[in-house]
Amino acid sequence: MVDFTIVAANVVPGTGAILNQGTAGEAITAGQPVALDPTTSKYVKADNDNATVALRRPAGICVVGANTNGPLIFQSAGEIALGTTLTPGVPVFVSATAGGICPQADLTTGKTVQMLGLCKTAAILSMDINPLGITI
Repeated sequence: MVDFTIVAANVVPGTGAILNQGTAGEAITAGQPVALDPTTSKYVKADNDNATVALRRPAGICVVGANTNGPLIFQSAGEIALGTTLTPGVPVFVSATAGGICPQADLTTGKTVQMLGLCKTAAILSMDINPLGITI
């Protein structure tokens, strides 16, 4: 399988959404998972095989796109429409592609397990970030 193709314009916070703010350390698109860079205190695209462990740990999913050094709004819990087709009951994870979201099947040797949540419906992800930090 491959990363989900997310339509940024269709990313919408849902029931129980917890929204957070920060500063983007790079251009980030709605629907991309973000991590806090401890060096700059800015948010960047999460990546499950980044050399910097902190950048593997998701803080949430961007809900409003941001430019470098611009204001970032991201969701850390609750339901979110991701603008892609999901499979109910299936967990989704931070991808090895910076800012990508993938199904469990894409977690291969050398990748770090960083769960974002479970698919509630074909359109809604129930966010439950669980940065296990286990490398396969």
